[in-house]
Amino acid sequence: MAEGARANLKMQDQREREANRGTRKSMKECIKPGNVIDDDVKECTEGLREKTW
Repeated sequence: MAEGARANLKMQDQREREANRGTRKSMKECIKPGNVIDDDVKECTEGLREKTW
């Protein structure tokens, strides 16, 4: 039961983030110095995070 509740909350959070996301960006616009690609960069390309690096 606890697993189902956690999965439900996770899906709800993801739906809310997708509904509130900004415009998508290219990998070139979001990549970190030194050509580092991580979860922050992935979220930036999906419009879920602003580039702050």
